[in-house]
Amino acid sequence: MNLAQLRSLAASVGFDDPDTAAAIAMAESGGDPHAQGDPRGPADATPNGVSSSFGLWQVHTPAWPQFDAQSLLDATYNAHAAIAIFKAAGGFTPWSTYTTDDPNLSYLRYMPAGAATIKKAWPTLKVLLVIGISSVAIAEVVKHGGVANTWRALQRAI
Repeated sequence: MNLAQLRSLAASVGFDDPDTAAAIAMAESGGDPHAQGDPRGPADATPNGVSSSFGLWQVHTPAWPQFDAQSLLDATYNAHAAIAIFKAAGGFTPWSTYTTDDPNLSYLRYMPAGAATIKKAWPTLKVLLVIGISSVAIAEVVKHGGVANTWRALQRAI
């Protein structure tokens, strides 16, 4: 599957950020719904006898045993498993391609132009935003002669 197809699939199962979900799937499986990786699984529980991660989002069955390994090779089943994992984890952190610092393995190389830069810079941007807001707030408190006066000035402005 290509990125556009993966985005569509991710959106159809409920990912609120289908660009990131699709980029992770591409980084994990190369867009191959039949991808099988992590040769550490129990031989009797895997379709090819040696893998433990399956399908587009490389669902790792030892960590997520509720998902059937053979069924994970179906794109739609795998996408539903991925959104369930995403919701259970509260984000994309279960996928190593999301958490890696290695740019050759990262999902960021599959993100739309500009989005990867913003996602890489977001931790720094958040800090700068907090500093900026704090600086403005401190300046307003100083300008109005204290928190109470600043609050009153804000109430008058509203």
